[in-house]
Amino acid sequence: MTGGRRIWSDGPMWAEHSPARRARAAGDRGSGGPVEGLPPLAVCFTVDASNAFGRDFLLGLGWEVILVRHRPRTWPRHPPPGLAEALRPRLAGRGAVTYGSSQGATAALLYARALGAARVVAISPRASRTVTGGPAGTGRWAEAAPEVDWRYAATPEEVAAPLRVALLYDDANPLDAPIADQIAEAMGDPARLTRVRVPLAGHPAGRFLKETGQLAPVARALLEQAPVPPVRTGWSVGRRSSAWLTAVAQVALGRGRLDLSERLLRRSIALGPDAPLPYVRMVQVLLAKGETGAAVEMARRVRRDWPRHQGGADLLERALAADARARGRSWAGRLLRGLRGGGAAKGPS
Repeated sequence: MTGGRRIWSDGPMWAEHSPARRARAAGDRGSGGPVEGLPPLAVCFTVDASNAFGRDFLLGLGWEVILVRHRPRTWPRHPPPGLAEALRPRLAGRGAVTYGSSQGATAALLYARALGAARVVAISPRASRTVTGGPAGTGRWAEAAPEVDWRYAATPEEVAAPLRVALLYDDANPLDAPIADQIAEAMGDPARLTRVRVPLAGHPAGRFLKETGQLAPVARALLEQAPVPPVRTGWSVGRRSSAWLTAVAQVALGRGRLDLSERLLRRSIALGPDAPLPYVRMVQVLLAKGETGAAVEMARRVRRDWPRHQGGADLLERALAADARARGRSWAGRLLRGLRGGGAAKGPS
C-alpha cells in the first residue's frame, strides 16, 4: 500500500495520515468510543528505516491511521508541541488508540495522554531510564548515548488515567519484564491494565507472533478490545520461529548448555538470516566455548551488516580482546614447549 499524506514535520520526526480505505462491517468492534459514523482511529509509531508499523494491517481492518515516524535514537521524552497541536484536533472525541512496538511502544505510552488518545497498545516497550545506564542497569546503549535525545521513566503523570493500556511482552525476557512491571507500578490501577505474557517470545514479542501466524488475531483483539485468543507456544510452534529459538538459546547459554545453544542459534539463523540478534548470541556462545577466531568473524559480520546495531562495536571489541588473549596464551604455550624441547618458538602473528 502507498504511504499516507504528511500532516506534520519537525526535524527527525514527522506524521502521515491515511484515511480509512473500507467501510467497517456491522459486527466490527470500534476503537473504544469513536464518533458515530467515523472509523476507529489509531496513531502508530515507528522508525523510518522500518516498514510502516501497523498501518497496512489497520487500514485493511477499516481503521483510519496516523503514522508518526522518527529517525533512530531520536524519540524525545515528551511529544514536540507541534505534534500535539497537529494531532489533538484529529483525535478529539474519537477514542483513539496509540500503538507501537519496542521504542515505538514507549512513544505510544508517553505520548498518548498529550495527544488525547484513550488507549494504548504497546508491544514490548523498550527504552532506558538513564540512556547511559540502560534498562535494569545493564549498561546497554552506552555507545549510543551521545546521539539519543529521549529519556524514559514511567511516571504516573505520563501514564495517567483515564488511559487504558494493553501490554504484550515476553515475561521471561530480562529486559522487557522489568519494564512492564515498572509501567504497571506507575499506572497504579490494575483495572486499566491488560497484560498478555508470551514467554520466550523474545524482543519484540510481535516478531514471534508474526512468525507463527498469531500476530494478526492477537493484535486485532487488543486494538478492538475483544477477547484475546490463547497464544500457542512450546517446541511444536516455536521451532518455526527464529525469535523463539533465539530466546531459548539464550536460556541454554545461561545454563551453560553451549552445544545446545549453538544448535538452536544455527537453526534460528537459517530461519531468519536478516535479524541481528541470533548472530549476537552466537558470538557470545562462541566466546564461551573458547572459539575466539570464529567469534571475531561473527562479530565483524554483525558490525558490517547492521552498523546501527546498538552494542555492535562493543561486541566486536570484546571478541577481538578475547581472541588476542587466546593467541597470547597459545604463543606462550608454544614458547614453553620449545624451551623444554630445546627448540625455537615463533611469536604471535
